[in-house]
Amino acid sequence: MKEKLYLIAGKTIQPEIVTQAAEAIEQHWESELEVLAPDDSRPWQESDRLFLLLDDEEFRRHILDYTHVPLSIVLLPTDGNPRLQSDFLIPSDLSEAIALAASDADTAPLRSLTLCNGTVVQGEATLGEAEWLRNFPFFTWLLYFLRHLGSLRLRPLRIETAKGQSIDTAALIIPFAHERIRSRMRPYFFSDEENQCNRVSAVIYAPLSLFSIFRLRMYLFRPGRRRGSLPLGVGTLKSRRLTLRSSSGPIPLYLNGTREFVGQAVVENIDIEARILLPAEPCVQGDPDKESLRLQKVPTDKEIIDFYTRRRLPLVPIAPESLFADLFTTLREGARLSVSYLLLLIVSVLMATTGLFQNSAPTIIGAMILAPLMAPIISFAMGVMRFDGGLVRSSARTLLISVLLALGTAALLALLLPFTHITEQMSMRTHPTLLDLAVAILSGIAAAYGYTDSKVGQSLAGVAIAVALVPPLSVAGIGLGWGDYGVFEGAFLLFLANFAGIITSAGAVFYLLGFTSWRYASSAFALKMLLLLVIAVPLWLSTRTLIREERIYRNFDTLKELSYAGKEVTISLRRIYQADRKLYAEVLILLPEELDGKSREAIVATIRKRIGDDVKLVVAYRYLY
Repeated sequence: MKEKLYLIAGKTIQPEIVTQAAEAIEQHWESELEVLAPDDSRPWQESDRLFLLLDDEEFRRHILDYTHVPLSIVLLPTDGNPRLQSDFLIPSDLSEAIALAASDADTAPLRSLTLCNGTVVQGEATLGEAEWLRNFPFFTWLLYFLRHLGSLRLRPLRIETAKGQSIDTAALIIPFAHERIRSRMRPYFFSDEENQCNRVSAVIYAPLSLFSIFRLRMYLFRPGRRRGSLPLGVGTLKSRRLTLRSSSGPIPLYLNGTREFVGQAVVENIDIEARILLPAEPCVQGDPDKESLRLQKVPTDKEIIDFYTRRRLPLVPIAPESLFADLFTTLREGARLSVSYLLLLIVSVLMATTGLFQNSAPTIIGAMILAPLMAPIISFAMGVMRFDGGLVRSSARTLLISVLLALGTAALLALLLPFTHITEQMSMRTHPTLLDLAVAILSGIAAAYGYTDSKVGQSLAGVAIAVALVPPLSVAGIGLGWGDYGVFEGAFLLFLANFAGIITSAGAVFYLLGFTSWRYASSAFALKMLLLLVIAVPLWLSTRTLIREERIYRNFDTLKELSYAGKEVTISLRRIYQADRKLYAEVLILLPEELDGKSREAIVATIRKRIGDDVKLVVAYRYLY
């Protein structure tokens, strides 16, 4: 039977475009062509060849009218079908598209179409908030991300495949498309050898934290080089049919530029009799009913699904509370006093106190590692954030006894030892500043996250806590033993600053990890911030002294060499220290020859003029011969 040519021209196509297309087709095929409207019904024959000059909307509405007969279909480009051109790689030039269709060697027939709830899918459809996947410029997307922080959460879904497999999962969004299109849009999620070009292909995006969302979006901006590998929070599905049901009410469905809320989306690839001639793409032969499910990196456990779908996403990934039973058991155990705890505390305080008298940093570090104070402090922070009265009382009791025992042990050792001078290691812990508070806050973050993530480990958190607490307590105890309340006051202020900073930042981490609600957290934060402000006032006074010291150092940089009586005098600042609430600068002056007292006084006066009269000078003279 002789091939008949038909040009199906849409109502929105300009007449001159229709004429141009008809002339080009007749020239290539050297045969007459009949022009029809999309809604003209004909008893199509197998030998017919249809040229579709339709916009995107008309294509979706009419394509199924032409696919029930094994004829040949050629898609032609027009200004009204950019989606069609993108999906099927149709040349944007009309003459090129017609020439391609005339060359069977360069074409590969499409024998299936994707439908969602009975509607032909063009490009990619998305279940969930599709805005998150749009290719905005980075800063535009970042603003969108920040505006929606409070509403981002996973939705519980049940997915059924054509072979009857049922998968429960949770997802932020699930985009899906024809396998031929999907594999081209996100090639880094698929391997070439998997692409059969005849199934529905879906990607599950299920990031378990706000940080994971940001990291995953960065991956999509600059995808990794490992083709076919899946990052954490991503899964893929390929099947002839997917049924996606929401168990939490209607969910947004973005389909062909429209948005509606549905409780279920049925996506399927249907076989068509017609051959839609398209540019050849790499496809493999295989069982058309074969399914591919790669779900290892998305939630499929019921407990995890329930946890993440009932609350907004946390800042960083966490496991459900029930999976942290061991953590809460550890915290409750750590809040209680025990013989082993008391023994370890006494040993660590004795070691720290001895190291302070020795002025030995290694010995003090050893005491830091031994110190068990991290457990009750973290327990206290968690108890306050969760308003757990039992945990707060237990941990507070342990902390109070620990502090009194540490002070008493250090004071007793100071009384027994025949040393009464303050060492450098002691002095370092009697003048706390806001920098020490910053260290405490960082230590609290490390401690809390170390407890909630076994990969970080509790030992790291313990060292972070001990560094900030054991030495100051020991110095405060030494001050009590000596009866030097200036030493006690400074060291105990450092302990209080570190304690306040640690419980505040640890509590913030627990809130961000989703262990408490904002209603409870806001009350706890108000009390903690008040405590921090009270502590910060005396720390600021010490910080001002530190700033003064920095000013003195800068001024001394201009006094390295001084000319006096025609001779060069070298001046160096050895150190700055505090004693009896006064600031001292220890200075070394190198003289070319011995000077009389008047000349020395003149040099000292020059130095005082630079650094100020409020700083006491301790001057040592050396002579160069």
